[in-house]
Amino acid sequence: MRLMSFALTTQQILDQTKTVTRRIGWEFAKPGDLVQPVRKAQGLKAGEVVERLGSPIRFLKVDRVVLSDITPQDVFREGFPTMRPREFVKMFKHHNGCLVSTRVTRIQFEYVWRADHMATGNPPLFDLYALPEDERIRIIAATAAAGHVAAFICDDAEAADRYCRKLEAYPEAVVRDRVDGPVGTCVTVTVGPRGH
Repeated sequence: MRLMSFALTTQQILDQTKTVTRRIGWEFAKPGDLVQPVRKAQGLKAGEVVERLGSPIRFLKVDRVVLSDITPQDVFREGFPTMRPREFVKMFKHHNGCLVSTRVTRIQFEYVWRADHMATGNPPLFDLYALPEDERIRIIAATAAAGHVAAFICDDAEAADRYCRKLEAYPEAVVRDRVDGPVGTCVTVTVGPRGH
């Protein structure tokens, strides 16, 4: 899974108050992409490790926009509720070495895990059934790789077998438990040996 750095908005990502980001580059991004937020992805010093920030995020909308065209509403979505648009543009220019006329990639996203699920300490159960099966598998593996426990229910043992086989393609996640019950088979997935 691709990493995305949020060094300037780490707390906003942890609090899940940021739902839009502007980037230099990222022209390849498209709706539906899953990425893992991290504090810093490049320029790590010897001994430093990548620090994951909460859950993966899913891109909802991707546009190319002029930096100076940002609205007050989008400054809020960027995680800066008290900042004015011109202040945001000045900050962005300072940290990215660009012009007010620079075209940037605006990415609107959602969190795969809600903060209230993460705070419970229990294996969260997600309604992924509206998604294609392979995307469900990727989300389950990504949430486990992020260091959390993910649980899901399959209609029957045959479906659980299929999911478990597909999860073997993700060494960063491992099936820890599987329980047959009256409503189906519950499978619990946690971080694997290559997930950190």
